[in-house]
Amino acid sequence: MEEKKFNFKEKFEKFIKSDYSIFLLLFLLELVLTIFITPNKYDDATFLGWVKERRVIDIVSERYFTWTSRVIIEFIFLSIFTLSKYVWVLVQALMMTLLGFSISKLFVPKDMKKKINPLVVLLVLCYPIDVMGSAGWAATTANYMWPLSTLLYALIPIKKAFDGEKLKIWEYPLYVLALIYSGNMEQSCAILVGTYLLFTIIYIIKNKKVNKFMCVMSILAIASMVFILTTPGNYARQEKEIAENFPDWSTLNFFDKVSLGFTVTLGNIIEENNLPFFLLSLCVCCFVVTKNKETLYRAISAIPVLVFGALGPFIPITYKLFPFFGSITKLITDERVLLTAANSNNLFNALPVMLSIFVFGTLLLSIMIAFKNLKNTLPSLIFLIGFASRMIMGFSPTVFASSIRTLIFFEFAMLIITLLICEEFIKSTDKYEVKIQKRLFIVIQILAIMQYLNGLFAVLATK
Repeated sequence: MEEKKFNFKEKFEKFIKSDYSIFLLLFLLELVLTIFITPNKYDDATFLGWVKERRVIDIVSERYFTWTSRVIIEFIFLSIFTLSKYVWVLVQALMMTLLGFSISKLFVPKDMKKKINPLVVLLVLCYPIDVMGSAGWAATTANYMWPLSTLLYALIPIKKAFDGEKLKIWEYPLYVLALIYSGNMEQSCAILVGTYLLFTIIYIIKNKKVNKFMCVMSILAIASMVFILTTPGNYARQEKEIAENFPDWSTLNFFDKVSLGFTVTLGNIIEENNLPFFLLSLCVCCFVVTKNKETLYRAISAIPVLVFGALGPFIPITYKLFPFFGSITKLITDERVLLTAANSNNLFNALPVMLSIFVFGTLLLSIMIAFKNLKNTLPSLIFLIGFASRMIMGFSPTVFASSIRTLIFFEFAMLIITLLICEEFIKSTDKYEVKIQKRLFIVIQILAIMQYLNGLFAVLATK
């Protein structure tokens, strides 16, 4: 029997015609962006100096006892450092592609992939990638972007299990490796533990049987969390961070840390004119307004986008008309504990906490209103998981030092919900709704292009 030869041209043509061919464009765009980056500043410069003088295994071993539990993440990206900048460039472009692919696998129905996958690419491009250069491109992407990409990929078995789809033999090790990598970062590990435990329990209740692989992944996620909680370096770093960056942190009680999580999250969103938040609040508002006639529902859905606009990008105009709005923006973006026992007698100091709860509460309520007829709790769950991943930073003394890069999981949660809303718009045959949908998509396209160019300009300007 004649052995069938591998035909590259045939395979490539088949891929180009497939639903996932658009991700080749995402890969090329990310490759163009990262090729201009030389990861040799900030933390990257420090790590480069280390790998020139010491073995990677020695560096990682020392940091396990003195600084961090992210030994798997650091071992991989330090090993890449010893090879070439271009290896990191290739891996970063592949990770961004994996991110888009995983979002499609998890949240885009099979019969809509051809229509929706280009939108997935646009939404990935809407992420402010310049944030990844804040502490060094290689170190920041390896610690935040790569755990996010591998996290979403590691969640695909849950989707396949509920769809009754069997895993191929080669997929098992890939999902395990993805979970091990993403589970080595605190925020993504918390998401993995919560998500796998929740859906494993739901699967058992719904199907009256156990999915062995989901149980294995749950155990691995829990083991990763135990490893993080027992690493001596994390406690050593915490003491140093408190002393250097947040000496008052140990005096905060539980409610202080919760309020800090709320205010820092909204403060970062407003200060950075956060595009994912704007897109979600805009899309939710448009969806609720077109689908509901109730004035109350429409008013609730408009609150997040109006507050964001008034205190964020349009603050110069707002400030001229209403001067004290500027005081609110200045207060909520201040890097400190805003409400304490000492200043609680002044209601003005409580406004940032109240405003944060109000904005995030109305946004969550708007999402619930938008999906009420579908009996779909997934968007609300995604929002809560993403928000919780940022809220827990209020319990860390690095809440200010880590800056806005820790917002990444919440930002992509918001982008995913935006995608789910757009899917519902696309399903509509109503002429008015189709008209709104087309205009929204034009806005998303323009913002994605501008955000990509902004990232490219940021790279070129900081070379």
